[in-house]
Amino acid sequence: MKINAGRLKNEVRKSAYSALYRSGVLAHKTSVEWENVLHLECDEGEVKALYNCSNTLYHIKSPMVEGYFRPILQHEPLKKCVRTAIDEYFEKVHPEQLLEKEALGKTLEDKAAFRKLMDVGSYSDPYSRARKFYLTKDTTIVGIETPQFLQKGSDEWKDYIWNIDHFLKYVMNAMARHQRNQCGGRWEFSNANRQMATEAMAVLLGLDDMIPHSEFAVLTYQGEKMRGTLMAVARGVSTEGIIEEQSQRMASPALQRELTSLNVLDAITFERDHRPGNYNVVLDDDGQVAGLSVFDNDAAMTFAPIPVVTRSGSGSCVVSRGGVINRPHLDKQLAQRILAIKKREVKEALKPYMNWIQVAACCRRFETLRKAIMQSAGKDGFLLDSNAWSVETMNEELSGQYGKTYLDTFIHNESFNRAFLEYNTAAAL
Repeated sequence: MKINAGRLKNEVRKSAYSALYRSGVLAHKTSVEWENVLHLECDEGEVKALYNCSNTLYHIKSPMVEGYFRPILQHEPLKKCVRTAIDEYFEKVHPEQLLEKEALGKTLEDKAAFRKLMDVGSYSDPYSRARKFYLTKDTTIVGIETPQFLQKGSDEWKDYIWNIDHFLKYVMNAMARHQRNQCGGRWEFSNANRQMATEAMAVLLGLDDMIPHSEFAVLTYQGEKMRGTLMAVARGVSTEGIIEEQSQRMASPALQRELTSLNVLDAITFERDHRPGNYNVVLDDDGQVAGLSVFDNDAAMTFAPIPVVTRSGSGSCVVSRGGVINRPHLDKQLAQRILAIKKREVKEALKPYMNWIQVAACCRRFETLRKAIMQSAGKDGFLLDSNAWSVETMNEELSGQYGKTYLDTFIHNESFNRAFLEYNTAAAL
């Protein structure tokens, strides 16, 4: 019998992570004195529910406060978690998808089909049911029937496959959230902890203006009292869907400085998803770039227990194989701040939100960045004052020598979005 080495390695990796989650090694039991946090009581017109493929948000706009509230859910058994996600998806996210809802009703009634759905895995796993569905468009692989009257290749069939793909992402996110919160207690703090820890690291680095403030809060709405986090509204101009002509006009030396600093923060926190659309560009009274306001700070891999600095989804690795900073320049004030920070300060900042293995991994990444800055600081002109960035420094970064940087991704955002859309379209169709 021939053994598939790639599949074996993949199964070992999955089993190891599963064991770590089940054992509680990757858990963190967060303690919050809820009676002492911000309490909000909002009327119907002051709250708008926002549904996406991962979490439910509430946009609150009242005389007292404006911000985004993300509930902290109670941890349920996995099967109940999946059934809750299915109900929420078809009742609140896409109630118009009646055909898909009917198909999922049959899945819930069929034990074998439901087991397939529970075993869906993820698109990134080449041996998962999700990946096989991605390659074949056969919904029965994930336990969902395709109505016989839908002719393969027709527009109606393509819509159905697209909708099932979107539904699977919603369920996969719910299952991943459940896994990350195993042994963490009654409440699912994983997302909130990553959000809070990112802000804590930004404050430590002197980048606190870059991350909107978040705090624990209790929201009373429609007779229901919910625990969660409230994040302040991000300042600035949205970069969601910005076209290339607009991004080229907005690109500036100041933006290069800010994006490089964000790239460094992301390398330390292992954030993978700060692409255009997940940050706003803050402008001063003269319309010039004054900073960034960065949100979506709780991506699944943020603060993963991985001790090495790697590339992110929006840029090449900020540290080269030679151990130097893989960018032409770095903000002098940020570099000096990093070199002055002690390891115990990093630990103290993260201790309320992260477990010991996440803290240890972050400290290793921080030390890698610190050493790379020390190696690079001797290069003439590498460290720049805030007003020393120029068109020349931009051209250096865009020369191709440093790979795909955050600045390059921003300028070519339209191409980035097109590739992102094509990837997701291919996954569904």
